[in-house]
Order: sequence, then structure tokens, then C-alpha cells
Amino acid sequence: MPGPILILVLLGALASLALVWYQYLSRSKRYSRLNWILAALRFLSIFGLIVLLVNPKFTKTTYDLEPAMLNVLIDNSSSMQIATDSAALVGIRDRLRSDDALQDRFQINELVFGTSLRSVDSLFFDDKATNISDPLERLKDMYIGSAMATVLLTDGNQTLGDDYEFMTHKPGQQIFPIVVGDTTSYEDLRIERVNMNKYAYLKNQFPMEIFVSYSGDSAVNTTLMVSIDGQIRLRRNLNFNNETNSMRIAANLEASRTGLQDVSVQLQPFAGERNTLNNTRRLGLEVIDEKTRIMIVSSWVHPDLGALRKAIEQNEQREVLIKPPTAPPDTWNEVDLFILYQPNSAFQEVYDLVRREGISTFTITGPQTDWDYVNRVQDAFSINTYGQSEEIFPFKNEAFTLFDASGFDITDYPPLEFELGEILFKKEYESLLDQQVKGVLMGEPMLTLVRDEARNEAILFGENIWKWRIQNYRNRGDFQAFDDLIAQIIRFLDLNKRTNRLTLDYDKTYQGVTSAELVARYFNETLAFESNANLRIRIKEKSEADFREFPMMLRNGYYGFRINDLAAGEYDFTVRVEGTELVRNGNFRILDFDVEKQLISSNYRKLDRLAQASGGQLFFADQISALIDELMDRNQFLPVQKSKQNIVSLIDFRVLLGIIALSLAAEWFIRKYNGLI
Repeated sequence: MPGPILILVLLGALASLALVWYQYLSRSKRYSRLNWILAALRFLSIFGLIVLLVNPKFTKTTYDLEPAMLNVLIDNSSSMQIATDSAALVGIRDRLRSDDALQDRFQINELVFGTSLRSVDSLFFDDKATNISDPLERLKDMYIGSAMATVLLTDGNQTLGDDYEFMTHKPGQQIFPIVVGDTTSYEDLRIERVNMNKYAYLKNQFPMEIFVSYSGDSAVNTTLMVSIDGQIRLRRNLNFNNETNSMRIAANLEASRTGLQDVSVQLQPFAGERNTLNNTRRLGLEVIDEKTRIMIVSSWVHPDLGALRKAIEQNEQREVLIKPPTAPPDTWNEVDLFILYQPNSAFQEVYDLVRREGISTFTITGPQTDWDYVNRVQDAFSINTYGQSEEIFPFKNEAFTLFDASGFDITDYPPLEFELGEILFKKEYESLLDQQVKGVLMGEPMLTLVRDEARNEAILFGENIWKWRIQNYRNRGDFQAFDDLIAQIIRFLDLNKRTNRLTLDYDKTYQGVTSAELVARYFNETLAFESNANLRIRIKEKSEADFREFPMMLRNGYYGFRINDLAAGEYDFTVRVEGTELVRNGNFRILDFDVEKQLISSNYRKLDRLAQASGGQLFFADQISALIDELMDRNQFLPVQKSKQNIVSLIDFRVLLGIIALSLAAEWFIRKYNGLI
């Protein structure tokens, strides 16, 4: 107890004695037994109240031996069954779990990992991916400042997450990998990666990029074949040796028919190749026959119209017509997108149709534009012109994010003609090009894209865009960059979100389903996301007759259904909103692909570098006794004596209150009984 508190308690005792002496003993000439009893009770009451106010405390110190932490991380991925027998892996775990010396020295924490880190319940070795870096990072952050050893039971092959070899380590947290599986390095050909769009338009070419690698010292020859629905579309002979061990093959293939198609990329194995599973990669391609009808509306003839038509029709899936705004009403039937060239009051019928049908527009303005009418007829922007025509040069906004415009180079592009003015946008927009006059940025957009719930828009402030297409030819010898830019704008506008209260977002083909999810969004009558709906999905494999029904779970702004547990095959599904008539159908394909089967040799060299970087040591599956001895011999993992200080009250206030209450009650009763009150 601190000295000042002790002094206060003693002073409280003296004050209590003095007060009791004055009340019971100083006035009485005879000190009867009754006076002494009443004085004692009064002393207890007064002293108890003083102690309660002072609340004396003392420090209680306890000592504990805290063992070091031993984390046993077990790889639960399917590649472990390929690497060794499951019973042998369970035997290693049981050996570490039951060793008495380890139990006395360490606090053992058993965990399994594959796609995620979790507690041990049972080992099935069925995870479809291996993420080694994630559990190591999480354990590192969990035991900051504590001595910790981590035994990592794995084959060292990681198929998900950051590279564990380059993770940072903290002092006192050492890793001891146990390598399982075949450590022999075999000569092997493999397809590392295939880059290909999931969608393509009919009769258009789609790009494909294939990365192939070879590990070995001999010279080998192979043939790369790409087939679509069983028809070989690309054949390429490849030669590898110890110096040329990787290649990139790029090709453009034509989408010849519509529908979901199976794309197979295959490397012919060489004689004696042990692992041929990684020589094949299957993907899905959906070919779309969706011709877009685009109408250019203009009151007069201008070279810009021809330049736009030529650029857009480079894609055979797009049809461009040029009509005046005074054309008959049936002219606008089945138009998917309007390009409004320098609109004026004659465009009223077109604007009415755009608002009514929610059709996207690309508005091109210039000196001939009727600005009073344009400001009045649409709600995307307004402009207060100065009535002065100027030559405006483009300035590219490198922070533009709506689509990839990195291939569009405006070097030496001539100016466009436009009337200067202050432009005010009333909707969310992003500018690709800004206005520059005589080398000075005006702070006003030149080419802008507007996003809206009902429809998307694009606005170009300037006339004579045909000169840009000509300049592109002078710079590069073709029109490709300019035509690609126009195609990107048309594609952005063609992604127009029509009013649909139930929307689906999913891939037509899944290659492995470690985190695949089918997403649905449901909107109420005001087109606001509805979070209180009940969405259910009915799903079946095409070869089966019966559907299975599941609820779709509400997540962060959408309803989702994870398809992780579905086997490879083709599936049909139906999503419906309970209590409504809204129903959407779809189908997808899951390819038979297990990335864990692509690797047959253990990556012990990488695990050895991990162990050395953390201060640990590498062991093999037959060296468990040596591992236990190493853990027992390291002084970093000795138990640590830790003291714990608790400041506690000298007397429990509830007991003290009880004593005060009893003493006061006893004093009152005795005085009452003896007629002193």
C-alpha cells in the first residue's frame, strides 16, 4: 500500500477514535460495558466510511511461465495427395502433436491452409488452390513481439496469392518447412498462361496470346495447336533448349460462327515427358452476332460524316446510316445509337425518341450548332458561348479511366473549329480530351463521356474531326488508332443500361471455380437497389432433368451465389424474385481444370530460401526427429517468465458496506433496547 494512503487510513482511525471518545466516553464518569460496546460499533461505522472514501489499494504480482508458440501449418490442397500418401501426412501431424517434449516446451497451434487459413478439424486435401503467403503474413501480424516457430508442411507449390519467397520476416519468428513429395526436377513443357477475350463478334478477328515455357537441358521440339470446337485453327512448331526456355506466341483468329465455343490450346508432349496435364489449356469463347445500327443525323453534308462512317464500319457488326433530321418518322425504327451532328431545332423528333426509348447519343458540336436549342432540349450539359470561333487543339487527359485509350496519340493533330464558352455539366462525366488554345489550357473539355442510369452519352466540342483521321494516316500509315478510338466510344455507348429491374452478371465459362460467383441485382420501381428482396436460383446440369434450388445471399450491393462446389460441366439456371414475376435465365460452363495437378515436383529450393530468410531450417518428411531436436535446442524458444501486476482494493467495498450497515443497525437496536433513544 502506498505511503500517503496508509497515512490517510491512520488519520482516519485517529479521527474515528477521537469522535467516539467525544460522543460516548468523555461525558461519562463510569465506563460501563454498554458504553464500550456502543463506542466500538460507532467506531466501526465511522472508520468504515472513511476507509470507503479513501479506498486503499495494494499491488498484487503474479508470475507465470509462458511457452513459445509453435504453429503447425498443413497444406490441405489437392496437390498434397499427388505428392505423397495422405496417411503419411496425417502421421507427420500426429507425430508433432503427440511429442511430449514439444508439448512441454511449446504451445502448439494447428492450422490448415489452401485457399484460406482455418483451424484443423480434419484433413481431406481437397482445396483447389494453394496460398502459402497469406497464412504466413497473418501469423506474423498475430504474434507481434512473441517468440514463434512455424512448421510448414507443404510441397512448396503456390498457385494463389503473393510470392512467399519475398515476404518480410520479423525477428524471433522462424519458419521450418517440411518438404513432402518428389524433389526430382524433370524436363517439362508447360503452358504458363493464355490471354484471350471472353467475347468476340461474328466474322471479326480476336487476339490470342500464349506463353509457353520449358524446364530442362536437352533440346526438344514440339507443336503448338489451337483448336476451336475440335477444328484446328493454328499450328506452330516450337524449338526449346537450355537457352531458349520460354516463348510468347501471338495470333489473331477469326470468329466464324456464333455461340459458346470450346477453345483448346495444346502442346504436343516430347518423348518421355512425365507431366502432360500442363500441356493443355481449355477456355471458353462466346461469339456474338449482334449488329448495331447507328444513325448519323445531320442537317448538311460535311467530311466529318464520311470519316465517322468509315471508322465505325471497320467493325462488320456495325451498320451506319446518314439521314437528315427531317426524314420520315419510320426512319428512326430499330436505331441502336444516334450520332447527332451539330443539332438544331429540326432535331426535335430525334430528341423526343432518344428520351422516350433511352437511346445513347454521340453529340458533335461546332460553329453551326444552335446553342439556345441544345441547352434547352437536353439535360447533360449547357454552354454559354462567347460567339467567337476559335481553333482548338486537343490535350489528352492521361487520367482517363472509362476505357483504355493508351494507344491514341494526338501528336501533330490539327485543331478543331469551335465557339469558345463556359461549359457546365449536370451529370457525372469524364473528359478524354481537353481544350487548348494557343498553347493555353482553357479548363474546358473537348471530348467527354457522360454516364447515366438511363443511357450513356458522348460529346465532342469541335468541327472537322476528319482532319484527325487524315493526320493519323500521316503519322502511322494507317487509320487504326483513330478508328480504334471511335470504336471504343461506340462500345461505351453500346453498353447502355436499359431499364431492367433484374440484372445478371456472370461469365459464360469458368476455368476452375475457387472464387467464382454468379451475381444478380434487383431494383425497385424507382431503379434503386432493393436490399430486402428474396432472390432464389434454380440450377441444373444440362444432362440432368431436375433443378436444385438455392437462396441467393445478400452481399455488398448485390445478391450472390457461389458455384465453388459444382463439378465440371454445362449448367442452366433461372433466377427469380419471390413475390414478383421477374425471372432471368442463363447458362454457363465449368471447365475441368485443376491447377494443383499442373505441378508434380516439390519446390524445395524455394522453401529452403524461405527458411534461411526467416532464420529457420529446411527438413524433409523423413527428418521429423531432427526437426524436433532442432526446435528443442534453440534458446529462442525457451519459456519466458512473465510477471503480472494487478492493483486491487484492500477491502471489498461490498463487504465493507455490509459491516457499516450491520454496525449502524446493531448500535441503533442496542440504544433502542436500553432506552437511550
